[in-house]
Amino acid sequence: MRLRVIQCFVLLVGLILASPQGHGQEYAIGADVSFLAQAEQHGVVFKDNGAAASALLILRNHGYNWIRLRLFHTPVSLPNNLEYTIAYFFSIDYAKA
Repeated sequence: MRLRVIQCFVLLVGLILASPQGHGQEYAIGADVSFLAQAEQHGVVFKDNGAAASALLILRNHGYNWIRLRLFHTPVSLPNNLEYTIAYFFSIDYAKA
């Protein structure tokens, strides 16, 4: 059951972030953003042409239409557990991403 929830979650993220022109595209262009929230919490600033912007917005503006969020069962020292990933998913401003 938990695996099915995770699979649906990942599919939903991809569908939400897919660009409006994505319907005619032949390829999914994506990135693993599993550690993005952690990087932002540590003060990393992402820039596009020298202007600070959301990393997800930068990816979207450059044609990315899928993201992957990994979940780790072990090792437990990494933050990518279910709670971290769900919290990051709900923190995304989809109107701007």
